[in-house]
Amino acid sequence: MRSHSLLTKKWIQHLAILGMSSLLCIFTANVIHADITAFKEYHIKARYINGFTAFIKWPDEAFKEHDGFMYLCVLGDNPFDEALDVLVQAYNKHVEKHVHQQEVVYLQRGDDIDACHLLYITDSEESYVYQVLMQVKGKPVLTVSSIDDFTDSGGMIQFHIKKSRVRFWVNPKTLRDEKLIPGANLLQVADLVE
Repeated sequence: MRSHSLLTKKWIQHLAILGMSSLLCIFTANVIHADITAFKEYHIKARYINGFTAFIKWPDEAFKEHDGFMYLCVLGDNPFDEALDVLVQAYNKHVEKHVHQQEVVYLQRGDDIDACHLLYITDSEESYVYQVLMQVKGKPVLTVSSIDDFTDSGGMIQFHIKKSRVRFWVNPKTLRDEKLIPGANLLQVADLVE
């Protein structure tokens, strides 16, 4: 049991060092769009979700009532297994003091989504996506999904597969409408929606 916990701890430390040192590379080099045959698709998406927060600026008032935490919410059936939780734990251990700590929150339809800073809407909520987007309209919530036509429906970031790689579309106008400022590095590597 002890060797298993040491192995897990070393893996988390290795992941944290790798993740933090290569985070900028993830958004500035096309080679980062990992081949989905090499890794599980949703583990790659979890890494992106964790990384998006470094390249989006939220208005200060988005954190006033949340104890300084940044809440990454997953609405619907959890497709990430434990990948997103592991990434957030590693991120929180190595994040600088002035940066917001992250917390993952798993939600079901009907739960309160007002505290979310990032909201990932899973495929299980496809028939409900329009209502969810209407709930967060006018709020600084980064909306992300893999659902088809998500960015055309008012979502901000949509994952898609291109040449066996996880890519993402970004709708800069929708981001700016909700007072979220996308970084230039993010826009440079994204597929942009006009």
